[in-house]
Amino acid sequence: IKILEHQLGFQESPLETAIKETQRRHVSAGSPSLDVGLGWFITSAGSDQIHWHNGATMGQNSFVGFNLRTGVGVAVMANARLHQYSSVEDLGLKILIPAVPLNSIRRPATLNDSERDRFLGQYYNADGPSISIGRRADHLTATSSLNPAVTFTLYPSSSNRFHLYEAVTSATLRFILNPDGQPTEMQWTQEGETTFYTRTAPPGRLRIAVSPTGATLHIEGDSATVYHIESSPDLNQWQSLMQLRGNESTSISISNANAHRFFRIR
Repeated sequence: IKILEHQLGFQESPLETAIKETQRRHVSAGSPSLDVGLGWFITSAGSDQIHWHNGATMGQNSFVGFNLRTGVGVAVMANARLHQYSSVEDLGLKILIPAVPLNSIRRPATLNDSERDRFLGQYYNADGPSISIGRRADHLTATSSLNPAVTFTLYPSSSNRFHLYEAVTSATLRFILNPDGQPTEMQWTQEGETTFYTRTAPPGRLRIAVSPTGATLHIEGDSATVYHIESSPDLNQWQSLMQLRGNESTSISISNANAHRFFRIR
């Protein structure tokens, strides 16, 4: 706000001459209505000139602008990344130039937990990095093995198509489903090029609930994957016990002969 006050001349400043120099047109941006000053875009709207700039890094999106003729200044900030669902640039320009239309928002499709979570897992490309599809709150996320510190939010447009919108990149993800409705492949399209990734099921987890007469074995994992359960009396000799799909359970009886057993899944 203090910057706007100085830019609009509401506050005296020893930098007044330098401030006015930043507001002067220095180069054309290639459009009849858009020029560039020193740090400012200058949009011509009838008899008005709007000085503005935007900014976006991971996790935030902002806009600041002012109209020297009317003395109106605007600052808009959002704790969201820059994409078509959260850009604040059109909001700021709309306040400064009422004739500017607001962007139409294409709302994401609505998916329930099971429809969304079936896409979780690792997706591998033979010639490139892997993509990890995870979940944060109600959204799927994508993380590349090339930069595991950066996670992108995905927005669904249909039951198997998602979009990534960022300040520096955008992409479309399409999941290929088998007859059971489970993903086997992901197509990542960016700047007109499509890369194919093969899905690898996430590792399963075996949970055991013991009772006086038996035990219940439950597999937490991918429902489209068959997990092999093995048992051993001493952690050295392992024998195949059964097969279960992810999220399935079974009960086994326990006798004195097999009261002490170890189990594992593959």
